[in-house]
Amino acid sequence: MQEKRPNFLDEIFAALIKASDNFTKEQKLNRNKAEEIATIDLGDIELNDVFAKMLRGSIEEVENVDIDTNSTPSFKPIRGYYPLLDFLTIARDKFKIRVFLASPQLLMAIYGNADIVRQILDARKNLYDEVVADRVKEGPATQSFQAQFQNSQLPEIPNDILDFSVSKTRPSNGK
Repeated sequence: MQEKRPNFLDEIFAALIKASDNFTKEQKLNRNKAEEIATIDLGDIELNDVFAKMLRGSIEEVENVDIDTNSTPSFKPIRGYYPLLDFLTIARDKFKIRVFLASPQLLMAIYGNADIVRQILDARKNLYDEVVADRVKEGPATQSFQAQFQNSQLPEIPNDILDFSVSKTRPSNGK
């Protein structure tokens, strides 16, 4: 799709915005069912197809690869991509990316800096351990996590699509 339509991601975002602007009250997405985003008709068969594939993902771990232990972040190489639905939250009819649960690969796409990604992976492991042990409540943990990493993303990633909520769901470390 990238070769055929280089701006297909911009087209998908524009189609999502247009479709959501035209929603009736009955068509609003349920905040507990992010998978409903897959039911949105983007008005273009090719965009609908590629968007559905992006939502479902396609992960294949690469076997027999010598991982450079000095590289940062260290995660098992994959071929394909993680399902976007694993990282989306619907809040107040807006889509959010859950930084606390995002894969290292998605974090690299958002932050563009391996050192920041490593810091995020370390911080969320520590916060997860603290929250699960009930030493820190989810609210203060979320505030701390957000304070550390908000505004560190690439300039083209708007703050309002990032969700820094910390929970008792174990985040992926990419291994």
